[in-house]
Amino acid sequence: MLFYLWDMSSKSYYIRRVNCHYEKNIAIMKEFKKIEIKALKSFSDLKLNVVKQINVGTVNRNKEVDKHLNSLFDYINRNQDINMVGVSKDEDVLLSSQVKSSENKKKIYTFPEPNPVCIYYNIANENLEKSAKLKYSILSKEQNFDAFEDFNKFSQYYSFTSQGIIFLITTVEAFINQFFEEKDYQIGGELLTKKDLEFSNLEEKLNIIIPELLGIRFSKLYNDEYQCLINSNLLRNDLIHLKRTDKKNNISYQELFKKLIDYKHHRCSEAVYKLLITLKPNYFKMEK
Repeated sequence: MLFYLWDMSSKSYYIRRVNCHYEKNIAIMKEFKKIEIKALKSFSDLKLNVVKQINVGTVNRNKEVDKHLNSLFDYINRNQDINMVGVSKDEDVLLSSQVKSSENKKKIYTFPEPNPVCIYYNIANENLEKSAKLKYSILSKEQNFDAFEDFNKFSQYYSFTSQGIIFLITTVEAFINQFFEEKDYQIGGELLTKKDLEFSNLEEKLNIIIPELLGIRFSKLYNDEYQCLINSNLLRNDLIHLKRTDKKNNISYQELFKKLIDYKHHRCSEAVYKLLITLKPNYFKMEK
């Protein structure tokens, strides 16, 4: 392989040929949490006064049960005043989504509404785990001189890490927004709507809005974890907006690349977990 080295002072370059080899080392990895995807709401959460309840057992499916189900779904489809459907598993009745495809409006996709926050956190951890393994494989060996091998590895590392960071902050933002209801709020002497709260930045939500609503200031309780969240959010913004920072060596994103290499995968993932269970204990349930 040839390396082209440019000398800025003399404005000249020279070529050096090197032999490339590397050693593989095994690094001890910390385990990333896997969260059970929970249904978002149950009928008991809504405290409804149920006037009429129709029960259809679907465990033992047969033609008679399917006929009853088709009749029930057809009834739901034709009656616009029916806006809530529940499905039960074990004891609780879970609020069910009713989704119609634009291609087939007669067909209803009904299923317990999943909590997107659980999904986002799992996406983040799946990508961060892959990224962390790749990072250890890169950093645990001696200086590598195969530039194109590192190019491929870092491109893959960039992909996993950026997805992990973006979905970590998506987890936090989505979780906090679940506290806001359709009403006006008195925050810091101002009258704010739900939309105002949702569009506030992350630091305002954590340091002003959530303490006002819940009486919990996470930054005071867990400052190290709080700094992880803020740094992750700043890095997330860098990844999304991708502002160039050209240096003398004409590399556009070298500072961003360094931040990604230095990112503390497991620590930041755990910081998000700590925030969620602090603001809402038992929010997450570990996957079995």
